[in-house]
Amino acid sequence: MDLNFENEKALITEYLNILQIIKEQEMVKNLFPVNITSVDETKLKTAYEQKTLICRKLHSLEIKPVTNLKVKSLLNQVKAIISALKESSEGENISRTQDLIFENAIYLSVRNDIEGAFHSYELNYFIPNYQYSRDSTFDYRKLKNYLIEFSQSLIKNHPTNYLELQDRVFQCFDIIEDLAEQGCTANIS
Repeated sequence: MDLNFENEKALITEYLNILQIIKEQEMVKNLFPVNITSVDETKLKTAYEQKTLICRKLHSLEIKPVTNLKVKSLLNQVKAIISALKESSEGENISRTQDLIFENAIYLSVRNDIEGAFHSYELNYFIPNYQYSRDSTFDYRKLKNYLIEFSQSLIKNHPTNYLELQDRVFQCFDIIEDLAEQGCTANIS
């Protein structure tokens, strides 16, 4: 690996660690406000300051090989998912439950595949193997169309850094969750 890759990777790791510290400190602060000391407040303030500094460093990197690799991995993964979202050769629909007990397992499976590609530091992707069912009435087209839009947006407006990419991936997760809720509501009606 080259020095630029290792440098960006180290900053991303530091950023994620700081986010975890902030999350934990905020949770303690919210759950046990009477137990918060000035030391805890200082620790939280320092963590926010470190986050700001790391964000500046991530924005200022001239060469972003990790971000570029993650975009390529995401594009490959989303392309694989899009290819797999179809009827089976026997005309069966994708099973909404994926042989699990909860109604929106297909959405979770798609989200997990995208998340795996996003968190990887290698150029790779997972080929989905969805379950099909003759009884399924699941309409995958909205999900597939959204993933096509997401993929095209990554190509047309390449993220300038890891933080922008992270925001866009999290927006993707939110939309997938919205589609799952819409699908579940439509399935109940």
